Amino acid sequence: MLAGLLRRREARKLAKNALRLAKHVRNHREDVAKEAHLENLAQKEAELRTILRGKADTSEITEASANMVEAVSLVASKRRFSGLRENLEILVVAIAVAMGIRTYFIQPFKIPTGSMQPTLYGIHGIEMDAPALTDKFPLKPLRWIITGEWYKEVRVRQTGRLRFRQPSAKPGLMECHVGNYVYFVPKSDRLLLMEGIQLTTGAVLWRGRQKAGDHVFVNKVAWNFVKPRRGDVMVFNTRDIVGLPEGTHYIKRMCGMPSESVGVNPPHVLIGMEPLMEPETIRRVAESDPGYHGYQLARAGGDIDPVLKSADARIHLAKDEYVALGDNTRSSYDSRYWGSVPRDNLVGPAFLLYWPYSQGRWGFIKGH
Repeated sequence: MLAGLLRRREARKLAKNALRLAKHVRNHREDVAKEAHLENLAQKEAELRTILRGKADTSEITEASANMVEAVSLVASKRRFSGLRENLEILVVAIAVAMGIRTYFIQPFKIPTGSMQPTLYGIHGIEMDAPALTDKFPLKPLRWIITGEWYKEVRVRQTGRLRFRQPSAKPGLMECHVGNYVYFVPKSDRLLLMEGIQLTTGAVLWRGRQKAGDHVFVNKVAWNFVKPRRGDVMVFNTRDIVGLPEGTHYIKRMCGMPSESVGVNPPHVLIGMEPLMEPETIRRVAESDPGYHGYQLARAGGDIDPVLKSADARIHLAKDEYVALGDNTRSSYDSRYWGSVPRDNLVGPAFLLYWPYSQGRWGFIKGH
């Protein structure tokens, strides 16, 4: 008698646990489960509750519980390709989070040109006579993942004279025309000297490693809490700046601050009449530390009349304007040509070089 009572008590306990499971599964799956399976589960739940309220014996409770568990399994069963769907859902959430971070906090930025060398490098090439072992498969992709270098060989497909288009349609690369074909290759002094020569089909135009420009993270919130500082590596959009293409971003060194009068007397930046020697990142350019060449005057010519083309020229900044100069002013299209950058155009300071790996540059970017 006692054993029967214990079995009935255990059966009722299991039935109540099954009902809780049914409630959980229905709440979790009711938006994706089939309507027929949900109706069947509701019916089995009702039958089990009716039995539990009555004086049913152990076998009836056990049978009703088993029927309801079977109904639960139909609702809980995964759809076809459910694993793929779940992974896609996770991916969508991850992308949404990443887009939110990019929009409001941190934005990746790719450097296409060499205007900030040697602090940061744009797309450039290393000419070679032949590929090394690491430039061949299967090591070639690994080399690219780590260093951003990819060996390529560009051959002429039609006989013709070598011509260049300036500026190139792809920043950081030379646009070469031979016959009816266009080729994009890293900048090359050798090729520049060859302009106008006749090249035959199959001739090697360029051979070597093309290296991706540095990829950096930009802090989009920093300047909402602290003022921009001289020496920051600044990223700004080109909106409404006369002389710059619309809808893109530039990266330069912040050299001139609001309300200052800024000029260039090689190799120095002048604030008023005084040469600028602080912070350290500006001093090393002015004093031509290894890899740097001092600040230069803008070169005349081209589609725009440069602002700082003589030592007595000045940019007079308003209270919300800045001067942006490349560390490599021998090859930088910056404020010397088109003037100031409004405060509203500032995106934020670049603070981290995250790819590709390069000894001496990879990691946090020095602004001061």
